[in-house]
Amino acid sequence: ICTRFKIIQTPHTCMFSLLRRAHGRCMLSSSYFSRLVDRSLLSKCPTLATIVHAQLVKVGLLPNTFWGNRCLQLYFKSGAAIDAFQLFDEISDKNTISWNLCLKGLMKNGYLDYALEVFDEMPERDVVSWNTMISGLSS
Repeated sequence: ICTRFKIIQTPHTCMFSLLRRAHGRCMLSSSYFSRLVDRSLLSKCPTLATIVHAQLVKVGLLPNTFWGNRCLQLYFKSGAAIDAFQLFDEISDKNTISWNLCLKGLMKNGYLDYALEVFDEMPERDVVSWNTMISGLSS
């Protein structure tokens, strides 16, 4: 089933849910979640992003940093930058990935001032952080 899922161009939400239940392990399911975010309606619909966020809270996977980062990515890809920024504030154990996702998402959604604030507040900047800032400021 897993190999079949990889060749599907646009996986259906129901199919993803069934596969997630079948595997029942967060780390394995996360790769399918990533594919769903990248290739389906979820990446273009803020309402569905909110539903996914609520479900992750309901089953206790948030405010986990890993799943929080996945939701950040989902919100920013769907254009719901304000919701993403609120979620970012809720993640208690932010890692470099969290900070970079927020920085990149704010830049891509046109919130340059907020992105500059996030960059200033970052406890640790890496190559991705600097490249995101340079790319965002030059465009």
